[in-house]
Amino acid sequence: AAGAQSKHCWRSFSLSHFRRASATRQLFKMAKKTDKKDDGEEKKPKGMKKAKGEKTTRAPSAYNVFIKHKLEELKKTHADLDHKQRFKMAAESWKTEGKK
Repeated sequence: AAGAQSKHCWRSFSLSHFRRASATRQLFKMAKKTDKKDDGEEKKPKGMKKAKGEKTTRAPSAYNVFIKHKLEELKKTHADLDHKQRFKMAAESWKTEGKK
């Protein structure tokens, strides 16, 4: 009798029950997206990208700074070489003198 009762109970869930449950989940998702931070500012939903004007730039690493200066130096001294060759030279010099 218990098995028959559970089958009957399962049949009593109609498609409208599932639709209401789905709508409720969507409402909770929307509510989460518009939550406010402690300081009153609205939170951005996860996965939203920053606007183009809101980009943050990191400080250049020691390698970036070294390569930038070394490439400028090599461009003056080895103007006849292409960028790829000068970059190889700069990278080699990083291995020997840049890590100090």
